[in-house]
Amino acid sequence: MDYPEGFPEDLKLPIERSIAEAEVEFATRNTRRTLEPVYTTDQLMYVYVKSVFFVFARQALEAAAKGIWTLERVRKEVEDYFQPLIADVYSRKCDTPSNDGFEFFREHATTAIQISKEWIRHQKALAALAKSISANEQPRAYKTPSPKEDAGSGNTIAEDRKSLLTAYKADGRQKGIRITDEMLAKAAKPGHWNDRTMVTWWKRDDPRCKPPHDRKIRAVLTRDPSSVWPNG
Repeated sequence: MDYPEGFPEDLKLPIERSIAEAEVEFATRNTRRTLEPVYTTDQLMYVYVKSVFFVFARQALEAAAKGIWTLERVRKEVEDYFQPLIADVYSRKCDTPSNDGFEFFREHATTAIQISKEWIRHQKALAALAKSISANEQPRAYKTPSPKEDAGSGNTIAEDRKSLLTAYKADGRQKGIRITDEMLAKAAKPGHWNDRTMVTWWKRDDPRCKPPHDRKIRAVLTRDPSSVWPNG
């Protein structure tokens, strides 16, 4: 991935570190997947994209806080960085790449990012920076939320699962299907899961949701909603 022209060298370091960490995380989880397929390749690629993208977004805000970039450029560069990042990760990490597979991954990854808590925090930070500049204040450097401010975001697995489920439901709505947790549970194990309990546990990364349960739920999430619920 290339950096925008004139991007400060010191702001690149956290991004490079996030890429290295994402590579390690992907390789580690992918190795486990061959032994115990808890994660799909799309899931692992999304975690990679999400982790690197939001570090870049944070550093872009830092560039604005230092007066290097305007807020307009922050918005442009953050948007311009995202799609090439998706394409890069997909081309390098997907086992069986295809045009349809890429479009499916791109669409779902984009939706998941846009409804994530991290995206909301980024927009709030951008608004706060704009307010400080308009008030002729000295722009303050972007600050990563403290654990107290960011309570509840420590479980990466739970956050990723919630994002994936939200994106899947959004895909369903576009096709006229209002997907509920109960519907997902029933589709994952027909005749056995008759309420939303297992999906609720899955979203929370509750230990009562075991790897076989996880695989059944993910199997549904990899399918087109209209094929799971053809009657809407």
